[in-house]
Amino acid sequence: MHRENRIWLESEPDPYIDPAIELLALLQNGSSSAAIAGGWAAIESLLSEPRSKRLVNPAERLATIVACSFPRAELTDLAYTLIERKDQFAQALQTLETNKEKAGHVAKAILDGTLPDLTTWSDRAAVERIREILQHPQETITKIRDHVLDTFQRLYRQRNLVLHAGKTQAVALRATLSRATPLVGAGLDRIAHARFVGDLRPIQLAGRARTALDTISADDPLKIVDLLGI
Repeated sequence: MHRENRIWLESEPDPYIDPAIELLALLQNGSSSAAIAGGWAAIESLLSEPRSKRLVNPAERLATIVACSFPRAELTDLAYTLIERKDQFAQALQTLETNKEKAGHVAKAILDGTLPDLTTWSDRAAVERIREILQHPQETITKIRDHVLDTFQRLYRQRNLVLHAGKTQAVALRATLSRATPLVGAGLDRIAHARFVGDLRPIQLAGRARTALDTISADDPLKIVDLLGI
């Protein structure tokens, strides 16, 4: 949002992003019970269809968006780690203009076995995660989606305890928030980017993510770099 100069433009209020940010602000500075309620309300406001007669699951939609954004995020972090090495591979990365191009270059190097050795265990673990996604893209990203979805479903259950049973001091509130907050933030980041860059409504982005997850295969593993198309 900062890069697109879209921070709180009162002259151009967005009917999707602005209300969601107001609700999500509670995740950062509200009480646990208010954060749970506001966090789930933000997800529903972005990804539910109140006029639809069929059952919809906003948690699953957000989890799919987050899962499909994971490979690019992981590859981008690796790219900037590699740029710090100041070697030939780093120079090649620096000539690329966009993060998408940098991520694609790193993914291709992992696939070809030409990626330089990384020194820290966390970076090596990231390479192995990407290698598994490249080898089995649909299965691995589906597993990531399922883990993220489990966290969002816990958020929903805690929201029900707060709003319908008045359990504002439930023992799982803080633990649920610690897991859910960064994932909700990651999802909103992609939703805001799609809205301000691609003029996509959140529901449209969710549909794009679902289609990408259903169609990706090991025949073209480098598609993991651009699953959301933005």
